[in-house]
Amino acid sequence: MRSVNNPRAIPVPSIEQRPCRPSRGLDLRPLRHAWTGALTLALVLLLSAQALGAPFFRSFITIRSRYCDVHVPRAGLAFGQRTANLCDEAYRLISAYLGWKPRERLHVLVDDDIDAANGSAVVIPYNQIVVNSYPPAPFGELGYFDDWLRVLLLHEMTHIMHLDNRSGLPNVLNHIFGKTYAPNQNVPNWLAEGLAVHVESKFTGTGRVYSTLYRTYIRMAMLAGRFPGLDRFTGGSPLKFPGGAHWYLYGGHFMHYIAERFGPRTFARMSHLYGRRIIPFAINAVMREVTGKTFESLYRDWRAKLKLEYETDAARRRKAGLTRYRRISEKGDHFFEPMFSPDGQWLVYHADTGFQQAQFRLRRRDETRFQTLYVTRGAVSGAQWIPGPTRKLIYSETSYVNNFFVFGELYLHDLTTGQRVRLSRGLRASEPHPSPDGRSVVFVRTEWGKTHLSLMRLRDRRWRDIYKNPGFGPIHGPRFSPDGRRIAFSGHFKGQRDLYVLERRTGALTRLTNDRAMELTPRWTADGRYLIFSSDRDGVFNLYAYRFADKRVLRITNVLGGAFQPTLDPQGASIVFVGYHDGGYHLGQMPYSPKDWRPAGPGERTSPGPERLPLVERRFPVSPYQAWRTLYPRSWAPRPDLTIGSFERLIGFTLDGSDVAGHHSWSLGMQYDFDTKDVDVSGYYIFSQYSPILRLAPAISLAFARNVGFGGAYISDQLFRYREERISASVGLSASFPRLYGTHSVSIEYDFFHFRPVSQPDVGRIDPGSSVPIYPTRGWLGGISLAYSFRDLHGLKYSPGIAEGRSLSLSFSINHRGLGSRYDTYALRWSYNEYVPVPWPPGSVLFFGYNGGISLGDLRYRGAYSLGGFPAQDILTTILQQTGLSGLFLRGYPPSSLFGNHFHLLNVEWRVPLWNIYRGLGTLPIYFRRLTMTIFSDTALIDFNGPDEHDLKTGLGLELRIGFDFAYSFSSALRVGYAYGFQEPGGHQLFVIVGGAY
Repeated sequence: MRSVNNPRAIPVPSIEQRPCRPSRGLDLRPLRHAWTGALTLALVLLLSAQALGAPFFRSFITIRSRYCDVHVPRAGLAFGQRTANLCDEAYRLISAYLGWKPRERLHVLVDDDIDAANGSAVVIPYNQIVVNSYPPAPFGELGYFDDWLRVLLLHEMTHIMHLDNRSGLPNVLNHIFGKTYAPNQNVPNWLAEGLAVHVESKFTGTGRVYSTLYRTYIRMAMLAGRFPGLDRFTGGSPLKFPGGAHWYLYGGHFMHYIAERFGPRTFARMSHLYGRRIIPFAINAVMREVTGKTFESLYRDWRAKLKLEYETDAARRRKAGLTRYRRISEKGDHFFEPMFSPDGQWLVYHADTGFQQAQFRLRRRDETRFQTLYVTRGAVSGAQWIPGPTRKLIYSETSYVNNFFVFGELYLHDLTTGQRVRLSRGLRASEPHPSPDGRSVVFVRTEWGKTHLSLMRLRDRRWRDIYKNPGFGPIHGPRFSPDGRRIAFSGHFKGQRDLYVLERRTGALTRLTNDRAMELTPRWTADGRYLIFSSDRDGVFNLYAYRFADKRVLRITNVLGGAFQPTLDPQGASIVFVGYHDGGYHLGQMPYSPKDWRPAGPGERTSPGPERLPLVERRFPVSPYQAWRTLYPRSWAPRPDLTIGSFERLIGFTLDGSDVAGHHSWSLGMQYDFDTKDVDVSGYYIFSQYSPILRLAPAISLAFARNVGFGGAYISDQLFRYREERISASVGLSASFPRLYGTHSVSIEYDFFHFRPVSQPDVGRIDPGSSVPIYPTRGWLGGISLAYSFRDLHGLKYSPGIAEGRSLSLSFSINHRGLGSRYDTYALRWSYNEYVPVPWPPGSVLFFGYNGGISLGDLRYRGAYSLGGFPAQDILTTILQQTGLSGLFLRGYPPSSLFGNHFHLLNVEWRVPLWNIYRGLGTLPIYFRRLTMTIFSDTALIDFNGPDEHDLKTGLGLELRIGFDFAYSFSSALRVGYAYGFQEPGGHQLFVIVGGAY
């Protein structure tokens, strides 16, 4: 069999047939040819920069309050001023409560790019909060508030004051290296997020501690005997419902219990003690010093207290008589938005079971079988039938606008033809409901934190606002009355969420309820006599009816878990609603029987009043945004070599920076080898200020590097290693085109690369009968590369890693003497990956990956591609820096043992989840996720002259993989496997590695 590494009897270019001598310096003569390529790409970038010039950039401004710099697009000035006022209020309150004032100003970035309610906070490299300007939905974890922006800023400000707290030796380290270490970051998520949830509730009297929905989750878990221990969520996101919300749910209520038991200074003392520890993780020791008890002991006390409280409450509700209903949903934990068809024969609803992608489903009212109407990729709201003879649905789904923004848009889905039509673009529309005549649709429109009621004519898609909301309290759930004259909705005004009715013609607004309860999702009965809705007026969400005749509220259900989002059978036979049990949401069905409804009690929920200072809003000064104020480096990080078993002595540093708005980022690194006296340097700069007008999200990048590594030369049919210096520089332009069904990306780059040997391979005496020696190459490479990629990949809750979808990439590069190159080379690379979920065992996935490449030109014997098994790994650095493994692997063969300029590689894997562990060791900083088995087959062809069947290399094997979280914040996986390569130089191979994509 012919070896793929033996180019015998192949003519060798004369440029390679000379002895290898270390070069004394760079040959700069080829640089004169580089101007052609450099000018070509410079012209492309110049035209791009001209097209993306300042008039087309979304202009940012900075609002400077007493404590904060609020950075916001100019269109959001009013929202930014309100954010600055609430930010100062939160700063004063929480700095006093936690006993810490940061030494630097706080930067707040207001983001209006996505229709999702959220925020985030970091303290390294500088204190920063990101705020999404989109208000939260009422039926959700963030839905209970007096002022949603105030609750959000209190939560994120708590993170700043808590995580930034540092003193003692940690502070000394930060003075030396810059801001690189914050001990309070090294705590479990339930502690950090739980503290923030406690504070958001303490200073508002609302928030998640007082949320009826959150209390329902805890109560039902307790009554079902499934109340989790701390080990279940001291680490990654648990698999069971409610997933990552465990940290906020149990952590928030637990922290609130500790504060009530031990007083308001508890967490200030805890943060100070932990913030001066150089070695983190001893959270129980710190809590014992503060309270005399460990977190684990306190958690048991809290659980015992809740058990008595909830069992007593459940007994009271059972005594009053629980409502009987029938569950009609399939297996899963997320079923929402049920809606009957106009004839009452069909039911459409949204399902996210964790075994398939989220989707709208359709089924007959009395059957259990369902069909998938449409797989949803964005956040959806509503799925309303259009009245009339055609079978059409209208709904809202978040979609990409101008390749950058993610906004809610209206869609029309024809069930007969399967055609899907987009009705809006950039409208930020949600919760549509069609008029009884099917000619128009009412919906909620959002702009900079405010929600309005709008109306669209379906004939020509013209729309107008019919109710302009003067404040920031959100509006939800608009519904036309049966006669089309009125619109009911749930409105949050002056700290209360009540029901309102808007007269369509006159615009007159009538308030139906006025209490401290949350009234949600109003639904008209067919005769217009009642308005059915969900309310938490007795501490549990139940269904109620507002009777227009006497303006009274009647109670429909009495359940333990909750009843939400009712839909009424047009035939008047039943009500279908969303119910909650201990493991998630389901669909329930009960008879429609107004004669059984009884008068409801007053809608008064018990929660304390807010503990906040009076807010006097000010107008703060405004100035243009200046990126340089946050772009400079705040720290430098040493880079020692940590490879286990390595004898190299390396030291270096890294500097980097990025501005708060994300327009600029850069990095500079250096590493010195004490043994070889080599210095490696690298750096990059990326400019990514986007231009929505051009519908691009472009990034311009510059990069350079100088390093010394190992090269290879074939002499006497043997591979000899030598040390080689490589200097590279590049400039490029890239852009992405995201869609609901995948993201397309393109890039163009000009690369300049110089390589030369700095040591001579020790070849000894060359056999005169051997093949022509191939000596190390040297010189310049200069050329242009083009790349295209497509990704449409999705994970599923019960499957390991990516579970469904495909990805494709294609790249072409050319190095030419006319572009500043000493050699002419051409390279084509491609990759295709396919993920297919299989029904058995549940959660299993088949993976198919095909990669290939062809390289032609003067460097055909340099070995453009290499294949083999996993290389030696720097395990500790891999975990700490989250680098993982990347590249192509032919398991069962030595690392990089096969070289060539043509290759094909086929990887096939069957990934089977064996055990969903999802638990830790008490509060220790180790948490185990899922144990997975992978059976794999790798097949490759690689050679210098074009592969044939004699070059086939195959390997088979099995791998066990266990995901884990380390030190509360680092995620990785331990992989132990066996592979066997059937051809030379393959054989038996055992491997133990950490990380790697799945």
